[in-house]
Amino acid sequence: MNVSLQGKVAVVTGAGKGVGAAVAKDFAERGCSLALLGPDEERLRLIKDECTQRGVPIQKREEQMEKLLAGVEASLGSIDILVNAMVSMEPGQLADTTPSMVHGAMNSNVIPIVIATKAVAKYLEKTKGCVINVSCASAKRTSPSLLAFGMSQAAVNYFTETSALDLASRKIRVNAVSPSAGVFTDVMGIPPLKEPRSPILPHKVPTLDDVTQAVAFLASDESLFITGENICVDGGYHASGIAF
Repeated sequence: MNVSLQGKVAVVTGAGKGVGAAVAKDFAERGCSLALLGPDEERLRLIKDECTQRGVPIQKREEQMEKLLAGVEASLGSIDILVNAMVSMEPGQLADTTPSMVHGAMNSNVIPIVIATKAVAKYLEKTKGCVINVSCASAKRTSPSLLAFGMSQAAVNYFTETSALDLASRKIRVNAVSPSAGVFTDVMGIPPLKEPRSPILPHKVPTLDDVTQAVAFLASDESLFITGENICVDGGYHASGIAF
């Protein structure tokens, strides 16, 4: 998709690997200045190097979100985009699920999104900017093998729709992109989940490029009238309603 992010400033969480890293590199190619956030400094440096080879300045990760955002605005300019791409998956059916797994899924996949969105709102209000949350299509269909993870992604979807309504009066758009679970299992080294049927669309399973194109569209001025939406990038699996 040939959309430009030239001149925009984006904060990408979970930028050290997986979807977050792919989004950071894609945004760099589209001319976006970037601030990368994640728990692994070494991974962030590797992604930073790949992005700066394209001439894009990167703000180093800070420990506190408020400090990070103030530093981004000071060094890169007004913030236009927040991409929440911090996603962690631990498969498990009900018999395997423990309270700690549920707490872990919420702490990894939901709490950071709430904190980042709340903190960045005052910056995005200045630019009439946007938030894109990375969720998973498994939240839209029953997935017994992804119980805790699916619960957390359903929470992300609810937060996306609710915060879109909450922030609309401040001219801030909030949307989500939901890849199929296979996108995450690939990058996390988790054995592939067995699907009951092939995707509805007769082609390959979604790739990271498929996901980044959807994210870039929602981040661009091409989607100024879209908010509270969730784009599933899963070949139509979510429409089947069939469990894993």
